[in-house]
Amino acid sequence: METIEKSRKIIFLSLSLLLFSCGEKKVVKEAPVPQVVYEEALSMSVQPTTELVGRVRSFSSVDLRARVEGILEKRHFQTGTSVNKGDLLYTIEKDQYAINLKRAQAELESSKARLTLSESIFERMKKLDEKKAIAKQDYDKAIGDRDEALAALNLALAKRDEAKLHLDWCEIRSPITGIPGARQYDTGNLISPSSGVLVNVTSTEKMEVDFDIPERQLVDFQRKFVTKELRRTITDRIQCRLSLPDGTQYSHEGNIAFFDNRINKSTGTVKATTHFDNPEGLLRDGMFVKVLLTYIPPEDDSERVNGEEERKPKIVVQQSAVMQDQAGHYVIIVNKESKAEIKRVEFKESFEEYFVIEEGLEEGEKVITLGLQTVIPGRPVKGIPARVEVDETEHMKEAPESSKE
Repeated sequence: METIEKSRKIIFLSLSLLLFSCGEKKVVKEAPVPQVVYEEALSMSVQPTTELVGRVRSFSSVDLRARVEGILEKRHFQTGTSVNKGDLLYTIEKDQYAINLKRAQAELESSKARLTLSESIFERMKKLDEKKAIAKQDYDKAIGDRDEALAALNLALAKRDEAKLHLDWCEIRSPITGIPGARQYDTGNLISPSSGVLVNVTSTEKMEVDFDIPERQLVDFQRKFVTKELRRTITDRIQCRLSLPDGTQYSHEGNIAFFDNRINKSTGTVKATTHFDNPEGLLRDGMFVKVLLTYIPPEDDSERVNGEEERKPKIVVQQSAVMQDQAGHYVIIVNKESKAEIKRVEFKESFEEYFVIEEGLEEGEKVITLGLQTVIPGRPVKGIPARVEVDETEHMKEAPESSKE
């Protein structure tokens, strides 16, 4: 009997546990549909921009060196402060060179006196020679003495000028308007022509930007400038702008100064130089920038080049919406079924903040620009036009995996 009673209790407990476990039901919530912001692919007439890497170079950069030996007596400028052409930068001790100038001046005066005496003797000898009153040898000697005195005068004059030049070289002046760099010597040092560069002065009013342009792009530009009745230079219709290292656009437009006459065989590029005004001093020698070249077509149809048709509108999308994987570039759109869909695109040119799409998109397609990190291709998404403000944190919320009721 006890065994039967124990069996009943075990069965009762097992049934109770089974019923309890059956009563507990797991409910899995579906993940909410992610919100994304999209912009419709636009069709517009654009002037594509070629973006190249350039390096800023000063119009003038001068290394100043000592031309005479002496003690560096005084520095007349502050490092990094602009100086004008002709401003005094350094003074070398002048005492010895001033003495040398006085000595040379005295020798010059002595030579002048000797020449005056020699010319006087020559004139007397000339008159006596005409009367046959002196020997020919004496007359020739008078001529030689006069010529020798004249040569001595010229030598003394050259020495005086040299001494004056050395004294002038004791003052080192800026040959250009610009900004001095770091000084290499302090006052009190003995310097000479072999001491090397004392300071570099770089002009900043106008700057050059050097860059390499691919030969394919150069040919494309050149083809556009051969008109039916007029040959224009390649610089007439190229707008040249700069993007600074911080990503902002430089406020002044430049002009292309020249293209090199040869193509680099190793790189397939041509060296080019542009000129930019630099009134604010933002451009510095050696700075890396992006050179933005844009072809500006003629407004007058009569000036349109051979074979050049009016540029047709093209599809453009925000550059931030274009991604890349091993298969190439792509965007994600919100399709007609409100699902995320990958679209492969091809482009060669850019325009401001857009890529100019050659293939892969049609006008009006909804290209996702915000919330891409929450999108799974083929899954539903809730698209919101870019003009509607959306809290970006909404895209970052993750749905709970499960909950118990």
